[in-house]
Amino acid sequence: MLRSAAPPATPHVARFLCSLAALALLAPAAVQGQSRDRDARIPQPGSLWIAIAPDFYSWNEQFAQGSAGVGDGSREPLFSDYDGSVAARLFPGLDPMLDVVNRDAGALGFTPLTESELALGNLDFGSIDVSVRRIPLEFQYGIGGFAAIEVSVPLVETEVETGFVFDSASAAVLRAESALSDPGAFFSQLDAAQAQLQGLLDGGTLSPADSAAAAQLLSDTEAFQGALDSRVSDQGYLFTAGSSAGQQITGYYGGFETGFQAFGITLPGFSLPDTATRADLNAYFQGDPVLGQPLGKVTRGWAFSNVEVGARFKLFDTFGWPERPEPTAAVPADEDLAAAHAPPRNAAPDSMEAVPDSMVVARDSAKAEPEPPEPIDRPGIRYRTTVGARYRFPLSEPDSDPNLDPDYFLQQPIGTGSADIELEVYQDVAFGSRLLVVAGATYGIQLQDDLVRRVAPPGQPYAYASQKVTVSRDLGDFLQVVISPRFALAEAMSLAVEYTFWNKKSDVYESSSAGVDATPLGLETSQTRHMLGIGAYYRTTRLFAAGRAGMPIDLAFLWQTSIAGSGGLTPAAGITTLSARIPIQLF
Repeated sequence: MLRSAAPPATPHVARFLCSLAALALLAPAAVQGQSRDRDARIPQPGSLWIAIAPDFYSWNEQFAQGSAGVGDGSREPLFSDYDGSVAARLFPGLDPMLDVVNRDAGALGFTPLTESELALGNLDFGSIDVSVRRIPLEFQYGIGGFAAIEVSVPLVETEVETGFVFDSASAAVLRAESALSDPGAFFSQLDAAQAQLQGLLDGGTLSPADSAAAAQLLSDTEAFQGALDSRVSDQGYLFTAGSSAGQQITGYYGGFETGFQAFGITLPGFSLPDTATRADLNAYFQGDPVLGQPLGKVTRGWAFSNVEVGARFKLFDTFGWPERPEPTAAVPADEDLAAAHAPPRNAAPDSMEAVPDSMVVARDSAKAEPEPPEPIDRPGIRYRTTVGARYRFPLSEPDSDPNLDPDYFLQQPIGTGSADIELEVYQDVAFGSRLLVVAGATYGIQLQDDLVRRVAPPGQPYAYASQKVTVSRDLGDFLQVVISPRFALAEAMSLAVEYTFWNKKSDVYESSSAGVDATPLGLETSQTRHMLGIGAYYRTTRLFAAGRAGMPIDLAFLWQTSIAGSGGLTPAAGITTLSARIPIQLF
């Protein structure tokens, strides 16, 4: 007998799914990989499974690569590569920032800085916290009882929140515009003083020696003014009062003041700030040559990430599928009429003695006791095997997608941006009616793509804009293995222990630009992670098919945390997953 069709979702189910979606939008919490409710089941023929499965990822640590300060696979804060001197975190070599801060050094009267003297200040981080909210809407449709096609459309939001203090006292460089409280008034007064000195020269009253000194003084102050005005108007840089360059500049201007006073002319006062500010730090990132976004909270999304389509095929299944019981036959009306005229229950035929009432009551009670329902699971060991394949579409225009922006130093993209092909196998093994073991493996082949990156190793995350180059990227292939023993508390309810193994090979980057080595981008990109957690499952789908539940629905909760890992940049993430799935019989 064919299984009865499942009715459409009730309004209660619709309200539940809406509530679950709202929870996903408000809850705090990517690492790659499938964490949704997954086993070897596929929909029955003509049945459509609709699922919403919010995933919440969060982490503030990573599994480090072995170094002098930390062992391989040890946990370290995410800010380990960002903490410390800003200048030291910039890509080493001929530092472009030196060309900017040393411009017109002669006109301003300071000795050009060396790389060791370029102090942009220190960053003292307290935290970098990453959270990812991922809401896949999934559809699976059963074909012929042996196959299913599926589509997953994930909506993703990511957030990186930083907590750090800028050590302004350790900075020798600051914004030129902050050096003068009122640049307009300063330059106006300096122009007036220079005009007075020019008037003395034009008047011809000075001796030849004084005239030469006045002309040189005028030339030097005009060069100083031009260089200073250029730095202020171009949002360039100057130096703190206590720095070597700052002291040289103020001393140089002090010589101007002395020279002008010799001719009876007073120059406007000039001094430099004692320390830099947070605005100066932002200027480093927003100005030439870095040209990136200042450090701070970065939120990406909500946006659609990599869409997946795929198919699954059943190889073996000894679980079977329960069918609705035959309806009980109705009692004919004439039999009812005959029963109404039947003698009393304790009456006996004429040739027999009357049956005692106590025996009648005992007999009727035994007949009225309901029989316990038969379990829907067959006894013994049962197994079910499915295999499948999926294709993940790339994000369109990954090099210009704002979620893969090379000008953000702290961000979590909504997806990888690249396409991949994923092959999977899932095996369910049941032992009696209480224990079910779900095991699955997914192998992902990530395909090559092109995008723009700033080429720098992990230890120098603040790369310059001049290091932006189009690179060919081949993300490492990955393997994920899931093992989940589940113990049934009741026919619809079970608890589980969930273990997930994740391994990804190193990424490979190549650049077609002459003289550009893109290999630093692939450093510390291999990943190995072990996660352990617990899950709870409530499923009425089979009970509904057996006629023993009013509504078919699968609910799942999973919490996992990273217990070990390695690679260098491997997130030590925690994951919370909620999912709800309902079947709708279309045909």
